[in-house]
Amino acid sequence: IIPGALTAQYVNYFSNRRKMLLSHSIGRWFVDNPYGDESPATLIGKEFYCKRTNANANFWADGWANFGLFGIFLASVGLAIIFLVLNDVAPRKELRISFAIAVSLALPLSNGALLTCILTHGVGIAIVFLRLLDTGEDSPRQSHFRNLSIPGGKNEPTRL
Repeated sequence: IIPGALTAQYVNYFSNRRKMLLSHSIGRWFVDNPYGDESPATLIGKEFYCKRTNANANFWADGWANFGLFGIFLASVGLAIIFLVLNDVAPRKELRISFAIAVSLALPLSNGALLTCILTHGVGIAIVFLRLLDTGEDSPRQSHFRNLSIPGGKNEPTRL
């Protein structure tokens, strides 16, 4: 409930105010922050809670705070790219390791900005870790499944 409520608060706050344009982050070299030194999380914390609250929300809320609806689109595309990269580096791993790492990334993504998750919450290092585990050899489980025929596939005619 809390991540959804925080996302709604971000949308409510930044719907009628200037967007951040990543001015609190990597965009600070290109754009002045319209809110001084404040980040979206501290702005939402001050508005809806108390002065010293950081109301971190998910990557969509951060996308909205930075670029509006286009930011949600960018955040979604960024997450899709992360999933594609994870899929690319993980297929030859033991399923348990890949699954554990992928599931462990859900919490940071539900509570933080996408760039923050990649750089400081472990998403980037998880991708590097999975890539370094790549031995170039398939695990026995994957080799076993690779040799199975799929009904209706190229190796077997379709039966009615």
